[in-house]
Amino acid sequence: MEANFRKNLRDLLDYKCISVKELAEMTQIPKRTLENYLGSRASMPPADYAHRIAKALHVTVEYLFSDEDGRSDDTIPEYGLVMNELKNLPKEDIKMVLGIVQAVLKNKKPN
Repeated sequence: MEANFRKNLRDLLDYKCISVKELAEMTQIPKRTLENYLGSRASMPPADYAHRIAKALHVTVEYLFSDEDGRSDDTIPEYGLVMNELKNLPKEDIKMVLGIVQAVLKNKKPN
C-alpha cells in the first residue's frame, strides 16, 4: 500500500506540475514530511494528512492509496488522472472538452 500511495502521489504531482514545496504550502504539511512519503523508504500519512493531500490535489483519499483507479493495466496511467480532472468541470466545459477531443481525432484519421 505504501508503494501505491507513493506512486499515485508522485504521478499526481507530475501530472499537475505541482512541486513538493507547493503541495506543502497548499496542505500546511511540512515539506520534509511530504518528501518522506515520496522517498524510497516511504512512510504512510496519518488520515488527516491524507485527507489534506487528497483535497489539495482534487482526488479522493481512496485514489491516493489504491492500485485500482478504474483503468486496466494496459491503459495509459494519465487516463485516470484526466478522468478525475473532468469530474471537477461543469457540464458545459465537459462538452467543450469532448468537442476538442473529437476535433483532434477527426484530424488524425486518414482520409
